[in-house]
Amino acid sequence: MSSNNLAERQCPQCGYIAAANDLVAPNFFRPWHLTHGTLAVKSYVASLGLEAHEWLLGLFVNEELQLLAVDTLARGGVTNCKIPFWKIISRGHQLSAAGYILVHNHPSGDPRPSTQDILVTRRLEDFSRDAEMHLLNHLIIAGDDLWII
Repeated sequence: MSSNNLAERQCPQCGYIAAANDLVAPNFFRPWHLTHGTLAVKSYVASLGLEAHEWLLGLFVNEELQLLAVDTLARGGVTNCKIPFWKIISRGHQLSAAGYILVHNHPSGDPRPSTQDILVTRRLEDFSRDAEMHLLNHLIIAGDDLWII
């Protein structure tokens, strides 16, 4: 079947019609419009909680909170991952995003933010606001647990 077939692109939950380039395979696509809210984001990035090294993902959204892109922004070691402020803002502007959600994992299994996680998030919020690219949330995933900074 062609990816132009309406039935292949229609979400069975709400009727949303995905763009042809959202299709991974015939009859299999991720309806980005459903990735709203903390639980939906957690479900989307759940496998990150099982990684042995820290990863930093950016989920860029438009004004309606529709997902535009998910990018790996950095990969770190077992205990840390540097956050490239300039790369986040640059990518957001490239996508014409209204904002973004950061997600990173803690391989230790403890989702609680470190003091450094909290300080960097606050600095990034200020930096992002000045760059007109809003940080909407910063989530930490560890195993099956989720923490919001």
